[in-house]
Amino acid sequence: MRRTLPALALLALVSAPAFAGASGGVLLGKVSADTLPLAEAAVFAYQMADKSTEEVVTDGQGSFLFDELPAGLYKIIAFKKGFLPAVVLLTREEPADRQYLQLQLRSDVDSGEQVASASDFWAIRERIPDDVLRRIDTVDPMESLTPLDRQGPRLARFEATMQALSGVRQSGALGESQMTGGRVDLQGRFEDTDIELVGNYVELAPGRVATSPLPGQSAGETRMVALNLEHGDNTRVFLSSVDNHMLTPRNRTRFDTADLEGYRLRWSQSLGENSRSEFAANYFEESGYYRSGLIRPRSVPLASRVLDVSGGYETELSERSSVEARVRYRSREADLLGSAVELPAQRVDLFGGGGLQMRPTMRVEYGLYSTLQDGSVSFAPRGEMVFQLSPRWSAETVASHRMNDRQSEELRDFFVTFFSEIDTCQQLEDSCYQVLARRSLGDDQELSLGITQREYGETVQLFFSEDFFDHLESVYLVRGDTMPELEFALTKRLSPFVWTRFESNIAQGGGGLVYGQGNRVYENSVRYLVTSLDTQFEKTSTGLFVSFHRLEQVLSPLHNAPRGLGPDVERERLQVAVTQDLDFLQSLANRLAVQLNMELSRGNHPEQNSGDDGAIKKRVMGGIAVSF
Repeated sequence: MRRTLPALALLALVSAPAFAGASGGVLLGKVSADTLPLAEAAVFAYQMADKSTEEVVTDGQGSFLFDELPAGLYKIIAFKKGFLPAVVLLTREEPADRQYLQLQLRSDVDSGEQVASASDFWAIRERIPDDVLRRIDTVDPMESLTPLDRQGPRLARFEATMQALSGVRQSGALGESQMTGGRVDLQGRFEDTDIELVGNYVELAPGRVATSPLPGQSAGETRMVALNLEHGDNTRVFLSSVDNHMLTPRNRTRFDTADLEGYRLRWSQSLGENSRSEFAANYFEESGYYRSGLIRPRSVPLASRVLDVSGGYETELSERSSVEARVRYRSREADLLGSAVELPAQRVDLFGGGGLQMRPTMRVEYGLYSTLQDGSVSFAPRGEMVFQLSPRWSAETVASHRMNDRQSEELRDFFVTFFSEIDTCQQLEDSCYQVLARRSLGDDQELSLGITQREYGETVQLFFSEDFFDHLESVYLVRGDTMPELEFALTKRLSPFVWTRFESNIAQGGGGLVYGQGNRVYENSVRYLVTSLDTQFEKTSTGLFVSFHRLEQVLSPLHNAPRGLGPDVERERLQVAVTQDLDFLQSLANRLAVQLNMELSRGNHPEQNSGDDGAIKKRVMGGIAVSF
């Protein structure tokens, strides 16, 4: 909902002018603001392949020099307190290249856009690597205000965004539900602590004059509150809570319910310049939330309570090596409907790893997972290598393989994850192999192509939407499933004012056995396609997002399982979302933006009444947001 940032840096890869003391291959340049040179500005050269960082400071004329900078792809970051940082991509073909770079830092004082400076700062901050963020002081986005603006209490100016939403969700002639909601986002600073508070509420109610949901309708509500605190660049604290409920009638007498309540805490702190520790705690209580498809694996709980606590520590031993250690504890109470299978009540996961820069064009990551549950132990060695094949091409390969003892082979565990948060080769797989190639197209433009093969060692419910009202958009993956996946992504600037990102993931596999109720056994087969196109038209402040999901899960009956069930899950969803910032029309004291989200879907989830599986379901949501 924020305006697109103006250009903050100007790159000139031309013959470098004379610079005192420079000889051979160098990167030199100048940092300025409003054509005036900036002295004592920090300039960082972050090499994206090996994650190494070099730092220099500008002289009295705003000039800087990196001598003997190796070939590779870099992020060059210029920083000075009171100005918005500048970030540009730079490719060095050869170490002997002589290149010149001009970086223009911007302050909003002269343009009269003081309120926008804070939001601009946070948007730019997301592009700065964490290693660099830990080495610079926190920039106060309000320091660009004039002394008159900064008079008064020490509580700095806050920026707030309020959004109101309204729409309809329709399925068939009677299946219409009304959706209303709102969102509040408050950002600012108190002394040296940055604060962000977010609240969100959406209600789903029966449409027309119905007093209770009819078949095809749904009712429910979702609430979320989150607080994010950043004290300087050393300490970060994140707190959140969710409270979700949903009621879906199968017919006039039978209803399905889904409830999810949870709390999260994340804390991290820098310990000196090269070390960092973190802690996280999650508690969730659910009932009916994991219901998906016509058949539920018997290791999937009907209701559960989970406490998950983890901690970690990482440190840099030298400029070329680092180590980390993590521990995770989970306690769970689960209702499995009288099944003879029991999920582990307690589980401990340990991880130790590190990284080593072997040479300027290669970095090695290594690690070892160890899981302890019910007296059994399993190990999962993991390795990762990153190669800089050329200044524009890089490749990454990851491999892990779990080794279990005999007892752990009989255990079954259950995990939940979202498609957008899938970790590469972590504790969910028995084996995992990935190869990923990237090509830089310059100026934050990139092409990537990868292939991953996972063999799952646990039962996993994979969600494809983080919207609670779409929780049925998921598939089950079970122990023994092999899932090859192909991914493609392209980030490109189509014109000076049009930026786009295209992403696509396609996977097909299975082969694992699903054990249902009554000792019924099925062979699992899963396929999915997830594609999205995100385009920003900067000149008109217009955003267009289009995505398409197709999920299919087929359970082939074995032994005494009934036949003729067809696909257990089959769902398609098309989403088109448009956002329009109204500031480009005229200069307004408060920023206004409108949003329209349209979705078409169909599928055979339990939510739908029998005989209506092929019907098109529609959802249209509109909203307006104001920032001040």
